[in-house]
Amino acid sequence: MDKRQAPRTRMIKRGRIISAETVLDCVVLDLSTTGAGIYLPRSMDMPETMLLRLPGGAIRAARLRWQQDAAAGLEFI
Repeated sequence: MDKRQAPRTRMIKRGRIISAETVLDCVVLDLSTTGAGIYLPRSMDMPETMLLRLPGGAIRAARLRWQQDAAAGLEFI
């Protein structure tokens, strides 16, 4: 059962994680008004909060909701 608050649009587009500690390229796998699913080039610890630069250039503040290896789910804040 999908418990997401908003439907997500599947995609495979370039994005970027920006935090005080680092800037990381990522792949945006799905996107909704409330969050995004991303994939990193390698498994690593993600910051608790960050900015996500989306395909098209929009930037959203986000919080890490879950992470499994190189995949992560972000909630927009």
